[in-house]
Amino acid sequence: MRNNPVDKYILHVDGDNFFVSCELQRFPHLKGTPVVVGEERGIASAMSPEAKKMGITRGMPIFQIRAKYKNVTVLPAHFELYEQYNQKMYDILCRYSNTVERYSIDECFAVIYDKNILSRIKKEAEEALGITLSFGLATTKTLAKIASKKEKPSGCVSFINTDVTEILKQTPIGSVWGIGRAISAELTGYNIHTAYDFTQAGRQFVEKNFGSNTLETWYELQGIEQKPVESSYGLPGGQKSFQSTRSFGYSTKERTFLLSELCTHTEILCKRLRMADLQTNHFSFFLKKNTDHNRYLSIELDIGFYTNNPSHIYGMILESFKEIYSSIYAYKGTGVSMHRVRPTETIQADLFGVQNTVQAQNAFLDVLDELQDDSVHLLASLESRRVRKEKEDIRNKRNRFIYGLPLPYMGEVS
Repeated sequence: MRNNPVDKYILHVDGDNFFVSCELQRFPHLKGTPVVVGEERGIASAMSPEAKKMGITRGMPIFQIRAKYKNVTVLPAHFELYEQYNQKMYDILCRYSNTVERYSIDECFAVIYDKNILSRIKKEAEEALGITLSFGLATTKTLAKIASKKEKPSGCVSFINTDVTEILKQTPIGSVWGIGRAISAELTGYNIHTAYDFTQAGRQFVEKNFGSNTLETWYELQGIEQKPVESSYGLPGGQKSFQSTRSFGYSTKERTFLLSELCTHTEILCKRLRMADLQTNHFSFFLKKNTDHNRYLSIELDIGFYTNNPSHIYGMILESFKEIYSSIYAYKGTGVSMHRVRPTETIQADLFGVQNTVQAQNAFLDVLDELQDDSVHLLASLESRRVRKEKEDIRNKRNRFIYGLPLPYMGEVS
């Protein structure tokens, strides 16, 4: 148990409707209209306030949205764009703090020692990004996240020198960071419905019934820091893993197409790793069945060395594919995740020189990245890219938008 110094504060910054807000910077004529992001996944992943007021919720199928809400604009996600905004947010916070953690693509934590600079940081960040951000300041991460949610959008709430009892009484236990759905249901069974109810439970009760992680949340809600801010050292979103997934919008048993999709995911992720000068030595991939139960078939694999070369990873997918694929089922989605991601500069040579050999093999990828030649791909991804291009052309024609516009200029960081 660690008590905070009185002059140490934890800031939580949360992008409001982040994906939609970034897209509206590209399409300003859509501001004030109902907009949904998530066309490429087939479900809504983010909504503008206008879309939320109409009753559209996260996870709602796109085909239902189009059928029920004719005036809603549906856009695909552009994660490279969102990561650039996230990087800008991170860079601004680094001007005011030596300890900044990128918790997710739209969230950051930071340690600050002057609570009076809160509004200044917020003003600078919102002007630089052109989107609204909600700020929360407290003595712990958990309380800071509650603070940032309190007055969305564009809120700026401080819990410093504030009695948060009434706020905790208004906070459902299921909405507390660190309390998952299963634990929330169990706590409700003990007549614990709010964050305040939870703080009134005894320490031994919490530890005995819910374990050390939930006990950390119990302490944090009482202002006692248990989850220190951890510097992200430049990893996009503070991520330890990257993921690329896609739902097809139809079902297929075609083995070649499924492998081609997995190859495309692999190339997309490896390029993202190279852009951030990162590498991985562990990954997983899945097939999503067109069934109501046990939809996901997945496998995790150790590579044996660090790499961001899609050939290395796709070769292992090709060898392992038969372990999860069955022609009995039809499939409607695929995905690949890269785990244990590390900055290239921190990767050490191994005893047998394997890592040095891998680095030499990857040199040609650096040349392609510098040339920005997106026409060079693994042959296995050709079918996937052809199908995706056809769908993109249809989508662009229907929505009358030109995708692939240059990223908006967001200033320079000194």
